[in-house]
Amino acid sequence: MMRVRLVRYAVASSLLVAASGLLVSCVSGELGNSNADQGTGESPGSAATGTEPTAGTSPLSSGGSNANGGSGSVTAQGSGTGTTGGSSTQAGSGSGGTFASTGGMSAGGTSTGGAKGTAGSAGKGGTTGAAGSTGAAGKGGSTGAAGSTGAAGSTGAAGSTGSGTPLTPISGGSTGFATRYWDCCKPACAWPASQATTSCDQSGTNSQGKGNNDTSACSGGNSFMCYDFEPWVDSSNSDVAYAFAAASGANYVCGRCFELQFPGTGHDGLNTPGLEPKTLYIQVLNNGGVADNQFDLLIPGGGVGAENACTTQWGSNADLGSQYGGLYAECNDDISCTQNKCNTVFAGKPDLLAGCNWFLTWYTGADNPNIVFKQVSCPSPLTAKSGMSG
Repeated sequence: MMRVRLVRYAVASSLLVAASGLLVSCVSGELGNSNADQGTGESPGSAATGTEPTAGTSPLSSGGSNANGGSGSVTAQGSGTGTTGGSSTQAGSGSGGTFASTGGMSAGGTSTGGAKGTAGSAGKGGTTGAAGSTGAAGKGGSTGAAGSTGAAGSTGAAGSTGSGTPLTPISGGSTGFATRYWDCCKPACAWPASQATTSCDQSGTNSQGKGNNDTSACSGGNSFMCYDFEPWVDSSNSDVAYAFAAASGANYVCGRCFELQFPGTGHDGLNTPGLEPKTLYIQVLNNGGVADNQFDLLIPGGGVGAENACTTQWGSNADLGSQYGGLYAECNDDISCTQNKCNTVFAGKPDLLAGCNWFLTWYTGADNPNIVFKQVSCPSPLTAKSGMSG
């Protein structure tokens, strides 16, 4: 039984080998014919129109037609070379042929991709519009003529500082009186001493230093009274003011300070009611031919007295007023007249103008008022300006 099976297997194997040989023989013959056909059986594709090449026919096709899938490969300006299964690289496309063989086996041909589309050309950008022209500048209006400058008004009397607080009345003080002067001479306390103040050059503002040896202008030298020795009102209490003065006798000590108050009467019989609630602190910086109970207050425009360096300092045309009593006496104690003279004589000299105005406002134009006084420690506003501690 085994032998019969072996015989059958051998016969079947022989038949299978024979069939395989026949298939190989057929395929070989087909391929040979196909290669022979490619040189003459295909028309080259046209590069200009992109048409497919004509498929060659095979003389060995059995049971069906064999169309070569070769398509013309376009290489340059439409001249194509036929290749088996070749792919189309540009424009032309080939369709895959069907391969049929005796045994019913068919091999699918390869098809090449479709033709590449031509890229569209880039669109052109729109043109830039022309810039608008700039409008012509408007014409400016004509310049009006400048108005004429009005005449400057006269300077009014300085107003008094705000409301004040009267100080406690002096108890146990001495009585005396006050006068006024401004002779422009170097003060006696500006010479070298333990308590010394300053003098100034002819400008009245440039200090020559404390305790200097410069000769007084009243003796032909170049040393004058400094302008900032004018009187002024306290910044916090308008009932209080400060001034420098000349004294004689026991009261003449450089740097010594006194507190003065006013009973409202005048040494020459004139009442001075405007001074009654007020207090004046003074510091001695000069001496002179005055009474022992008299203080000669340094007030610009108050009269030169026995000495006169103001003509040297300001010129011979300067209005100095009466020798004793100054501008106020020249105006017969008239406030308005004296104010006009202060504005004229001390124009451009703000310290002196302020002192002249002080006489007319805070001091109320009092002419030689009676006083009650006592020696006190020097207030700092006085020592800061004079440099003398008292």
